Amino acid sequence: MSRRAGITAFGITPFSAGPGSVGRSLLGAVADLFARYPQVDRRSVGAVLVSTNSGDGYLGPILAESAGLSPGAAHTVESLCSSGSSAIVSAYSYVASGLADAVLVAGADASGGPGGVLGWDRTRGAFARPVYWASLMAAAYKRRHSVSEGQLGMVPVKNRGLAEDNPHAVQGGR
Repeated sequence: MSRRAGITAFGITPFSAGPGSVGRSLLGAVADLFARYPQVDRRSVGAVLVSTNSGDGYLGPILAESAGLSPGAAHTVESLCSSGSSAIVSAYSYVASGLADAVLVAGADASGGPGGVLGWDRTRGAFARPVYWASLMAAAYKRRHSVSEGQLGMVPVKNRGLAEDNPHAVQGGR
């Protein structure tokens, strides 16, 4: 039997760079979340999931402890560009299955982090960086759906425009 699950509160934090920036960013965002939503009972949080490819270890348990939480589970979800979506799906699964009444999902990354290179995977040769996979997938998508270079080129143009209007996004040469 599946239980209903939904998002009850959210927070956002500015992009930051440098050693330890992901941890500091997450701690700040979670502190802000509980300050803005005092009705969220910390005791109801049964799991903490951290979405990141930063390479910082143990962020789930550290975040839980720092936020004054005592969840039954706390861990990191790493799935390259779909880490955030995977963390949300996992949180839904915890709640729908009855393993947790509430789940805290937090996500952050740092530019230039280890998520950009798969050093352990030597089988891919020059394609060790996920950005190469994305280019191969984009080329296949263009062929399959008859998408032109101009149409595909509108994606980064749109994204850049949205980033310019978002004070929390990575800007320029930061």
